[in-house]
Amino acid sequence: MLDPVLATVFPPRCVGCGRFETYLCDECRRALVPVGAEVCRRCGHPGVGPGGPNWCAACVGEEPTYRSVRSVFLHEGTARRLVTCFKYDGMRVLGRTLAELGADEFSVLVGHHDRFVITWVPSHASTSRSRGYNQAEVLAGCLAQSVGAPAPVRLVSKTRRTGHQRGLDRAGRSRNLTGAFVPSRDVEGAPRVRDALARADGVVLVDDVFTTGATVAEVTRVITGSTGLPVDVFTFSRTQADFPQRAD
Repeated sequence: MLDPVLATVFPPRCVGCGRFETYLCDECRRALVPVGAEVCRRCGHPGVGPGGPNWCAACVGEEPTYRSVRSVFLHEGTARRLVTCFKYDGMRVLGRTLAELGADEFSVLVGHHDRFVITWVPSHASTSRSRGYNQAEVLAGCLAQSVGAPAPVRLVSKTRRTGHQRGLDRAGRSRNLTGAFVPSRDVEGAPRVRDALARADGVVLVDDVFTTGATVAEVTRVITGSTGLPVDVFTFSRTQADFPQRAD
């Protein structure tokens, strides 16, 4: 109900070019670069690599903890600016914009399930407090609304802050996150969550951006271990190999 009042006092500005009256103008919207259909069937990386049938080279010899990854845009330019403002600059309202832009792809992903549960990548409590929200949780809620799905549920909690992933090899990234995530108490303690999981044939995990994949690998490992359900991952954007990123 406060949106009209806030829009009068603080009129929206395009995060891409700064124009007033909208958070993303038509010109900047057109500048977003879709990931496209040619992706690795395991991790969703753009381009089909030579390592195997529809696999990228990084997935050869790996057994992912998730079933698939679907991302909407490359994490560059306007997409990167959207995620940065949403995640770091307190612009919670951008969750609606990201969900609107990703609704079609999200609908395709959940359409593969008869009954599914939506959840999100958790932040440590101190991070959520400092930002005022968990951007992945906000995005998950907006996406669920966009497809008329039940509200997301908390399946995983983050027990400690983790250091920067940048500069670490695959083994180092894995060690950095080991033990950082545990099943949420809601998995066993909340009747609504237990009932939803008992009926579900899969889980859809939402995050804002897919970078190295180490975080979603650990979170999906915890989800499958506690629920026995396969996990499909959905992110608004994704980096390409070796693209630098800020850490959680």
